[in-house]
Amino acid sequence: MVERGEVRRRRAPIARPDVGGSKPGTSRDGAKKPVVSLADLPLAPLYEASPVGVIIADQQGRILTANPALRSLLGRSEQELVGRDVGTLLHEDDLWPGVEGAHVRLADGAGGHLWVYVSEAEAAVESGREPARLILVRDESEERRLARELEIARHRFRQITENVHDGFLLLSPDLRRVVQASSGVRALLAEDGDPAAPPSLDSIHPKDRRKLAGEAERIRAEK
Repeated sequence: MVERGEVRRRRAPIARPDVGGSKPGTSRDGAKKPVVSLADLPLAPLYEASPVGVIIADQQGRILTANPALRSLLGRSEQELVGRDVGTLLHEDDLWPGVEGAHVRLADGAGGHLWVYVSEAEAAVESGREPARLILVRDESEERRLARELEIARHRFRQITENVHDGFLLLSPDLRRVVQASSGVRALLAEDGDPAAPPSLDSIHPKDRRKLAGEAERIRAEK
């Protein structure tokens, strides 16, 4: 059972080659040096300039640094984040996704939660340093808002088409496919007389289909 704030990780260890005959990942006295900042990592300028949120954490999940995109996304300063366990940012119903990546909610500075996609990997550093945890955070709040609005619009449109008394037929832009039709029109256009079957323009008289084709050409010519 995972307690609040606990980070559940699912990462396989990464083998590192021996460098200079010493044990990989250790200094001469055998102690690993911790990664203490973003600047310790290769490609640090890219992390700093990235539009995607980046968290650098130690092996225990303690935040070492966070790039500007992440701080802006969560509305938190670096001082608020550094030293904090990444698991404490999670919504109480979510689990840390690890390398598999997952959609989770992270706490923002205003007391709310944002939907984000989180994935994680080990960040390679020079021999003698403890491997860092590189955590990428992509904001999904706007995508989810648009998806909700689209679903609401679809629901309202279905309500209109199901309750309109007159025949209602919505065609694709090329006028070759029925996208939506009212129940009465579906019964007229249904193939094999099955009202549940998708309506087809094949039920329309050939002369009328030629009129539709001509109308489609007129619409394309006006674009």
